[in-house]
Amino acid sequence: MNVMDCLARQEARLKRIEDQLVRSSQETRKLERQIQRLNQQKRYQKLIKAGLLFEEAGILDNYDRETVLIFLKQLQAQQEKGD
Repeated sequence: MNVMDCLARQEARLKRIEDQLVRSSQETRKLERQIQRLNQQKRYQKLIKAGLLFEEAGILDNYDRETVLIFLKQLQAQQEKGD
C-alpha cells in the first residue's frame, strides 16, 4: 500500500465523518424546533385552561387586578405540584 492510497482512504473517511456531522447538526436543529413547538403548545394549553377557569369563576369580563394575580399564583402553584 502506498502513501497516496493511505491518504485517499483518510480523506474519504474524513469526508464521511464531516457528512455525518452535518446530518447530526441538521437533525439537532429539527429536534430543537419540535421542542419549541411542543413547549408553545403546552403554554397555549395552559392559557386556554386558565381562560376557562376564569370564565367558570365569573371573572373573565369584570375582574379586579389583585383577584386575577391571586388566582394566577394559586393556579401556578397547582401546576407546579402537578408537573
